[in-house]
Amino acid sequence: MNLAKAKVLAPVSRRYEHKKTLANLPSKLVPMAIHSLLFHQGRALFIKNSKAASTSLCHKIYEWEKGTEYTGSTVHRDKTLSQGLWSYPDIVRAISDPDCLKVTILRDPVRRCVSGFTDFALDKKNNNYERHAPFWDAMGMSAARDDAQRFDIYLDYVQACIDKDIERMDEHFRPQFYNLRPDLIDYGFVGQVEHLRRDIHALGVRLGLETGEAPPGAQRKNSSRSQYSPTDAQIERIKALYAKDYAWLAQLFPESYNETFEKC
Repeated sequence: MNLAKAKVLAPVSRRYEHKKTLANLPSKLVPMAIHSLLFHQGRALFIKNSKAASTSLCHKIYEWEKGTEYTGSTVHRDKTLSQGLWSYPDIVRAISDPDCLKVTILRDPVRRCVSGFTDFALDKKNNNYERHAPFWDAMGMSAARDDAQRFDIYLDYVQACIDKDIERMDEHFRPQFYNLRPDLIDYGFVGQVEHLRRDIHALGVRLGLETGEAPPGAQRKNSSRSQYSPTDAQIERIKALYAKDYAWLAQLFPESYNETFEKC
């Protein structure tokens, strides 16, 4: 986002006036503000983490806020929720407010990496697919190769993006640490995709929006159609690519990730 342009046009454009507020944040936090949703009367801020059930939690937040299920096509662009351009001023204030609960969800890096591969390279259903396809096609991605070979090329592409500029790479592939910057934001609630229904319910109880036990049933939205199981060698490579995430997960969930991190 061109914040210099926003500053120039802010006096004559309400749109750019809202964009200009992002300049009040450190530059490393601007992407977090763009991908955030303020809810519970401004007392909680969900900072989205691509390929980690963000759509599922957004659907639940909509239900909490509106009292009904979301039935539109894309909850991330719903203008009745406090997200996106017109909410930037409030989101910027919330990020800087220590009393606003910062919320996010993390996902096991192997499962998240595979999900990115099946979503983009196999299903080709993500809106950003066309941005990436010419580059990984040039690296050898093609339907003539089997899924294992294509996944190797996908990992080559992720490695190339990390080497080029990790902070500017697509957030669907970028390590979660750089999507969420826990070194700059004090998260008060971190859930796990692997325990999604339990953790979303726990968040609701904490905010006074849910009571009792978590109901049974599916919670995930926007899942990939295709499936892929990486080889042991590919898993080890993912652990190396996402070592920063494993270190953070080991701090948050030592019972699940300390051993994994020690091996990567």
